[in-house]
Amino acid sequence: MDELLLRHLRRQTTQEENREVEDWLSGSPENERVLAGLARVVAAGRGADEAVEVGRPPRVEDVVWRAEARRAAKAAGGGAGAGRRPGPARFRLGLFGGMTVVVATVVAGLALWNAIAATQVVRVLTEDLCTTCSIELTPDVLLGTDGESVIDIAWDIQRLSDGRFTMAFQNISAWAEFTIFSADGSEYRRVGQQGEGPGDYAHVVWVREHADELHVFDNHNRRMTVLDPDFNVVRTSAVPCLSCNGFDMAMLPDGGVALNYFGSGGSVEEALSAETGFALHIMGPDGEPLRSVDEIPTRRVLTPIEDSNRFMAVAPDGSLLSLHLTSYRIDRWDPATGKLMETLVRGADWFPDGQSYSHAALPGLPPSTGTRALHVDESGRLWVLIARPAPDWEDRLEPTSPDAHPESGPWRYGPGSLEEVIEVLDLESGRVLLSQVLDSETLGGWAQLFAPGWLAVYDEEGIPQYQMWRVTLQGLE
Repeated sequence: MDELLLRHLRRQTTQEENREVEDWLSGSPENERVLAGLARVVAAGRGADEAVEVGRPPRVEDVVWRAEARRAAKAAGGGAGAGRRPGPARFRLGLFGGMTVVVATVVAGLALWNAIAATQVVRVLTEDLCTTCSIELTPDVLLGTDGESVIDIAWDIQRLSDGRFTMAFQNISAWAEFTIFSADGSEYRRVGQQGEGPGDYAHVVWVREHADELHVFDNHNRRMTVLDPDFNVVRTSAVPCLSCNGFDMAMLPDGGVALNYFGSGGSVEEALSAETGFALHIMGPDGEPLRSVDEIPTRRVLTPIEDSNRFMAVAPDGSLLSLHLTSYRIDRWDPATGKLMETLVRGADWFPDGQSYSHAALPGLPPSTGTRALHVDESGRLWVLIARPAPDWEDRLEPTSPDAHPESGPWRYGPGSLEEVIEVLDLESGRVLLSQVLDSETLGGWAQLFAPGWLAVYDEEGIPQYQMWRVTLQGLE
């Protein structure tokens, strides 16, 4: 119930869950006081996620003390570590449901919570499926038939405006470059080399197009490189991240960049002492850091208490959309101000909220459900790819090989343990138009939705190669 109450206060619950909270509140006045105390915790901006993690509400006086002490230390010019709690609570007045609170601060905190709730819009996506709609898969170009151009699995694939494809590969031998394929797959070119100079890379993770330029993010060199159509370096800019591992990068309409990685957005000293970090970081057209959003408290240095990985896309109005990896939640941000405009949530019972992204395979423990991609098509519709346990996942559980690494555990999820689902959403109405399981037998393997209307399927039988598929929505009236 603690977790449900906190989700209710954050406006992340479904209508059915809201009714459950209302029934719980009607049980006794004591329940209302407990909820009021939790509202103070959420309003203070600290402690809510810790409460979920340990399964109980945090002590409100601790939350109040930390918030007040940090503000006082900041006003006094205190440095890193200022405002940390030295010992037992210094003040307490009254008891609400076993939680000690400061009465005046509770009143102010609830007022703050009401102000926050009034400015943040949360919409629950409505499953109103189009009965005539379906997804049509059409095989297109096959990349890698030469036996050299595809180097293992690609973690980043993009389709450029002229029909060419880019790939950055997971294989360590190809980290310092990316590959450009012609639209028909007959030609390819590798771009980049190992090094730290202009045009050199240590680990290319994302390549994105804007106008006639390519923006290349190197997370080991912590650097963005912009290339012209002939792959000459136009400019480079440093990215102020310590741990630059993330899931996505998006180009904004003005040429700015949104990056997903967890960091404080400040100096090294600030990052190492920060109690919170940010999942999304926005850079200007010239590479200058502008703002960081999507704040998450930390468990320890640079370790968020919840998953910080996001997939991103840009809506027709220029707003930035971010899809959570372990929750079916889409946040809509104003990149110019950093304001959270709204949140869309999908109350589907087949998508458990906040699961671990990965865990050891065990009998009785299904593979985790998670999102895999977010794209916006030319009509402004959102395409979401989800991986979830197949109905027969337990039949596909396999023992690991005797020579496997000890940390692999005794079991593994075999091929076919997951099924992939594409959902098409209408952003304005909040309607789920289509939800369709992809035909794995037709595709022949795990599919990667890498651009609006495009899937890539990896195949290493014989030689590594990628089959590209066109994906179209049929039957929409």
